[in-house]
Amino acid sequence: MITLSDIARAAGYMTIPPEGAWVCVVGCPLWQSGKRLIAAHREIGIQHFDIYWAAKEVPICDLHVNRFRRRRRPLVEQMYYDVAEDASEGAADKAFERVVDEYKGYMTNSPHRRNDLQASYVTIAHSSPEEVRFFNSEVRVFGAKTIRMLLAEGQVETIFFGQASIPILEGALSEMVDALQMDGLSEAEAYHMALISGVIQPDDTAGWVPTWFYRPCGWFRNQFCEEEV
Repeated sequence: MITLSDIARAAGYMTIPPEGAWVCVVGCPLWQSGKRLIAAHREIGIQHFDIYWAAKEVPICDLHVNRFRRRRRPLVEQMYYDVAEDASEGAADKAFERVVDEYKGYMTNSPHRRNDLQASYVTIAHSSPEEVRFFNSEVRVFGAKTIRMLLAEGQVETIFFGQASIPILEGALSEMVDALQMDGLSEAEAYHMALISGVIQPDDTAGWVPTWFYRPCGWFRNQFCEEEV
């Protein structure tokens, strides 16, 4: 079933892939240096340039559109009406393309897109008991290769927090994680080692939520992070 998120992603207004991604917290790019993060984020310990696993990206705004001789309805609902009324081949694709164009047109002049900000928000994996969300303009996607490079150079530290969902692996991946745990690592640490070694890629398992995040240190922190040491 097609959702508003699918439409927004096709229109180019989403930041992360459906399975999630590592993101670096840059904060609001229009705020002055040192004040990029809102107070609520700072209160739970989030710092500038922390790297978290993000998922559940959702468009901030829905929109209602008109159709000839049809009352104003939500965009997704209008798309399904269009498909139901058009029995021709390719009707579904045509209806989807139409709503994607309508979404693009709306976002071009929308207050939710002013200065390229606040097109959607993402939820990060964090130890807070409540969901922690960022506007997609406040984070930047970081690939697993970039994180492995920073780890190899000692430019980020790994910080673990409570228990979260761990993927069920089979075959060689499962054996490697089990072996690492037999060597004395915790389950989260074992998954972390499998990740940084390249054995596990973030998109290998649906719904994967790591139990750690990365914090800059060394020259990486000195160069980019705006937190006081």
